[in-house]
Amino acid sequence: MSERGPAPAAAVPPTSTPRPPTSRNLAAALTVGAAVRLALQYAPAVTALRTTAQSSILTTTPLTRWSRIQEALYLYNRGLPLYDNALVHQPPILLPLLSVIPASMHPLLLTVIDTAVAAGLATLAHRQRELEPAAHAPVDADEEQKDPGAKIQGGGVAWTPAAVALAYLLNPLSILSCIAMDAGVIERGAMMAAAVFASGGDSIWASGAITVAFQMGFYPVALAPILALIQRRATHLSAFGVIPAVIISILMWNIIFYTFYTNVMDLDGMAVFKATTGFVLSVPDLQPNLGIFWYLLTEVFDHFRGFFVMVFQLHPFVYLAPIIMRFGRETPIFCLTVYTGVLATLKAYPTVGDYALWLGLLPLYASTWKYFRYPFITANVAVYCAFLFPIMHALWTRFASGNANFFYALTLVLVLGATVLQADCLHAMHVRMHHAHAYAVDKVHAAEAEEREFDEPVVEGRATAVEDRAERMRYRGGKGVKKTEDEEGKGEVKKVPARRVEVHKLPTLIVYLEE
Repeated sequence: MSERGPAPAAAVPPTSTPRPPTSRNLAAALTVGAAVRLALQYAPAVTALRTTAQSSILTTTPLTRWSRIQEALYLYNRGLPLYDNALVHQPPILLPLLSVIPASMHPLLLTVIDTAVAAGLATLAHRQRELEPAAHAPVDADEEQKDPGAKIQGGGVAWTPAAVALAYLLNPLSILSCIAMDAGVIERGAMMAAAVFASGGDSIWASGAITVAFQMGFYPVALAPILALIQRRATHLSAFGVIPAVIISILMWNIIFYTFYTNVMDLDGMAVFKATTGFVLSVPDLQPNLGIFWYLLTEVFDHFRGFFVMVFQLHPFVYLAPIIMRFGRETPIFCLTVYTGVLATLKAYPTVGDYALWLGLLPLYASTWKYFRYPFITANVAVYCAFLFPIMHALWTRFASGNANFFYALTLVLVLGATVLQADCLHAMHVRMHHAHAYAVDKVHAAEAEEREFDEPVVEGRATAVEDRAERMRYRGGKGVKKTEDEEGKGEVKKVPARRVEVHKLPTLIVYLEE
């Protein structure tokens, strides 16, 4: 018997802990982004731009307009009822904090929160390789030879954590949202804080942050199971234990907040719920925005309004279970990325800031961009909408030469482009994971073939159908019969036990919540 060769390589190379991001580059990126925002917030030369942005229906909604928060602060500071009107829809938890900060410093506060969102994106980019090795499994020999801690390559750019943060900070949509004093910045900051805490395995603070986001806009509560799966990847706990724990924590945080509202702030808890969460659920304010609710609910008969509101509100939650079932076990941060886009598209009161957060998460998976099918279409839709939205809105409201159909038609184009991009993200990740799985299987087969060369004599002239079928069955994991010749030249039939591929060590295509 010949000597055994070297041991075959593992199906999936172990992923080492990624190197920490360069703090100097990240600090420079955050400084640049904050400086741009502060210059636009306080520079006298751009006062007209600030005024236009703060009154635009693209950047603010009745739920996030800063003038309504100022109204709430006025009532709160004078001890007047907060929710006996149809103007205030923000949670009371913000008011004690904002009341002690001078009004001139409120733009600085939003700038700090938006910069913190970018820092959270950089943190996720740093932790992602360790939490989601399946998303970065090699698809060919070239990728396998790269350092596991190497930068994410995509679009001709090396996406370091600092580059991810800078891409968000220099995104015109995020800048426009910040200078418009969009209160949705606070909601997005809470969402990002929840994701960062979950990626660090801290369920208590992750639940508290997502509770703040829930009270700001209701829809972030759907991220609870995704955050639980992210925490599961960080702590290696059972999903059936983590998910209920996160849900219970969110309920407890809500109880704490409403106890504070009723006992400390002396507010009616039911009035707070109706004015905040109830406002989002019932959609009473039909001012135009980037969503699809306002136009359809304006046209529908009042008799059917409740049914349509129910359908529209349930629509975003329909996609949660399929996304988690397919990608939740191995790539929960990818689920967060995709579902953030779903919420930005289908929520009742979206703004450009919601799209900015979604686009800020996409560079985390730049390695999948090469598998996109319709990048040209989505890029053109983005450019067309950026130019045509202000024009259509001006034709409708300023020059009275158009109507609501002009603006809403462009809204449908935006939703279509966002849907195509979401489908591309799902398709690209599916294809990449499939290629990585196929490459891992090929490596196992090659290792088995190399091992057989050392363990078994080489037999010439094997061309019969029986031998071919036996060899095929061998690769499939079935029992095969191989005809060999002994050293004296006498033919004999010998059963060779087949070696099964250990598929549990490979990136699986069937995703479960548990091992």
